[in-house]
Amino acid sequence: MKTKRSFFATQLKKLMFEKNLTQEDLAKKIKINRQMISYWLNSGKNPSLTSVKKIADALKAPMSYFVVETTIEKNEENKNLSVKIELLEEKIKRHEIEINYLKDIIKNFIKK
Repeated sequence: MKTKRSFFATQLKKLMFEKNLTQEDLAKKIKINRQMISYWLNSGKNPSLTSVKKIADALKAPMSYFVVETTIEKNEENKNLSVKIELLEEKIKRHEIEINYLKDIIKNFIKK
């Protein structure tokens, strides 16, 4: 079973890519072993706030970048879900119309 990447891991991966850093590079900057970086990126588990602070400082990013999902991101997620729900509701209405049409055909056929 694949582990869902945490918000922290997603943000860390983005920033490491932007700064062209490997796990080894980051591990050296914050004086931990590379396996710990790999664990945070792949396990779905988050580091302690102390470690987040070290990472944020090393990458010159605010701690909030790693620990707070922004309202904009949540709003985008909600918009996408709303669009999907609207599309499903439209499909349901079309199917209901088709079902009613078929029922009418069957009724008319039975009457004859």
